[in-house]
Amino acid sequence: MSEVRTRPKIADVARLAKTSEAAVSVVVNGRVGASARISQQTQARIWDAVRELGYTANPAAKSLAGGRNRIIGVFTFEATFPIESRDFYYPFLIGVEAEAAAQGYDLLLIASAADATGRRSLYRNGVNRLHLADGGILLGRHPDRAEIRTLAAEGFPYVFIGRRDTPENNISYIAAGYEDATAQIIGHMLALGHRRIAYFRTTQEAESSTDREGGYHRMMQMHALAASPELICRTEPAQVDSALFKHYLAIGVTAFLAEDNSFGEALLAAGEQAGLRCPQDFSIAVLGNSVSFVEVLRDWTSFEMPRAAMGREAVTVLLRMLDGDAAALPYRVTLPCAFHAGSTVAASSIR
Repeated sequence: MSEVRTRPKIADVARLAKTSEAAVSVVVNGRVGASARISQQTQARIWDAVRELGYTANPAAKSLAGGRNRIIGVFTFEATFPIESRDFYYPFLIGVEAEAAAQGYDLLLIASAADATGRRSLYRNGVNRLHLADGGILLGRHPDRAEIRTLAAEGFPYVFIGRRDTPENNISYIAAGYEDATAQIIGHMLALGHRRIAYFRTTQEAESSTDREGGYHRMMQMHALAASPELICRTEPAQVDSALFKHYLAIGVTAFLAEDNSFGEALLAAGEQAGLRCPQDFSIAVLGNSVSFVEVLRDWTSFEMPRAAMGREAVTVLLRMLDGDAAALPYRVTLPCAFHAGSTVAASSIR
């Protein structure tokens, strides 16, 4: 595990900028009248030091016993704060809010401006705004790996919702049990006579994809049905068409695993274009909750992620980190998913 750095102090900024702590306090706290008496060169050195060290002024904390604001920061790497109750992230945030309220903590939602690609940054202008809070909860399917590693190296306490790995192995997270849940779905398909099961997954690498595929391989191997590479289709939903669908039928596939509901819908449409019906002619299981609105009413064979429970557990673990021994880090918790039989998997017509 890498060495943990303490949160930079105003004295550190002053030392790096080669000026007094009083000058640093005047500049970073925006006392314009007073800062006018500090040369432009000194002010520039101070801001350079602030960015280099990742220092954030937090005057509110100085007046609180123990240096706590009793504020938890919440940050997402994509623009995912919900505007509809059925948004994928909504249950996570409901869980976070409920547990924070139960523990007497306020929430600070940090919704930074996104760049041209829609990505958000924790370190705008080199300054980490999560330092306004006692600790943070992070969400996002595609986080900036460099930023979460920097945050951990600073020693700032945070919990990621979703398994996240780094070379330093120092990220605390709350994960969903994707591997076991996927294995359970495979077991359900095998019990219904399916032996050739194709798995459609994204080309993007993520821990959640790795866990799902791990459950697929584990269960197939357990039944002496090691999945050949041709049964793993790495693509994107927009590339799934009737020709690709027919190719898998031609090699004996009777059931499909869809990494998410977008793949499920694409496979269903491709099957219908081929003149086939689900589940009479082929079966589909979706590996997780629906993430959009159209598919909510589809009774997929799937599993339910414990999203609200994950949000609550993230707060519980974060508070444990704030109160606990750093030697116990990182904290990792995996919560089980609930199997849902649904109506999109039926007995195989090939025995």
